[in-house]
Amino acid sequence: MLSEGDDAMDDQQALAGKDSIPVIVLRSRDQKTWQGEWRNDKGKAYPVVLSLVTELPATASPFMQQAYQHSRYEYLRHEGAEPVMTKQENVNGYSVEWWRDPLSGMTTFQLRSGYSAEQLAGLNTALRKELWQEVLNHYRCIVGTNPEQGKYTEEMQISQLFPWAVSYTISGSMFCGGMGASSGMRSANLRVSDAKSMALSDLLWVHESPVPDEMAESKDDRGDIFPAWLVEQLSSMYSAEMAKTIKGAWGDTQCDYREPDRWQYSTWTLTAKGILFHPTLPESDSVCDDAAWAVVPWSVVKQHPGRLKDLPLP
Repeated sequence: MLSEGDDAMDDQQALAGKDSIPVIVLRSRDQKTWQGEWRNDKGKAYPVVLSLVTELPATASPFMQQAYQHSRYEYLRHEGAEPVMTKQENVNGYSVEWWRDPLSGMTTFQLRSGYSAEQLAGLNTALRKELWQEVLNHYRCIVGTNPEQGKYTEEMQISQLFPWAVSYTISGSMFCGGMGASSGMRSANLRVSDAKSMALSDLLWVHESPVPDEMAESKDDRGDIFPAWLVEQLSSMYSAEMAKTIKGAWGDTQCDYREPDRWQYSTWTLTAKGILFHPTLPESDSVCDDAAWAVVPWSVVKQHPGRLKDLPLP
């Protein structure tokens, strides 16, 4: 018996005995073809016949090749509905194409110039993976919810393109049925040489040297030492911004960035001026999330080099 959706959520719903989601019951005699039915808690049922997925055609586009590797289900769902290019632009001298999945609305970008052919191949593969992961997140969120209520939105933005790094953010909001609505943002900073995601400690390290392997970093490094250091730096450079009142539609909000826990799980992106840190605040204080001033200049970053000391920082 197969259930569509997020496994952890399905188990909780099954135990609670409510908000059941569609179920597929299948049987097979030869392990090549499966037959059965799809049914939901409203009494609707449809016959289902499944057969083995065919091999990936040699003519498949890069996006569909990635879908085939990432999720056979999404590959089949998107046959005849491939991602489409929506815009071309120039970012810092790099040619960029924006692509959109017509079914879910999720987006990504592809780089067309400014890097070597090998670097472009690696970076664009990583960016296509981002698209298909967001597509999966979209369907995992809305499956089993009221079509008028289930919602998963995504917006990708380029933060900076360097010869050595590609930095971007993915922000959005979601309402997945039983849980309340939420919004958030995550960032990614890819090293151009191998398209792998960089850790902050690859660029910036404020604890004792040498810099340990990422997996060997202690909780104190990221949990206590770094947030306290960051607050000290930002307070010395942006004292007026660290505690201020922001006017909003529902009144004034006091935004206090002086507490280290505001920066304990902060995301970060690369800019022309330095590393921009994005604070983490309670949902009620989301108006304070936009702290575009919270940049640690490259001159300061260079004083505290991280693991990748050979990077040509600005």
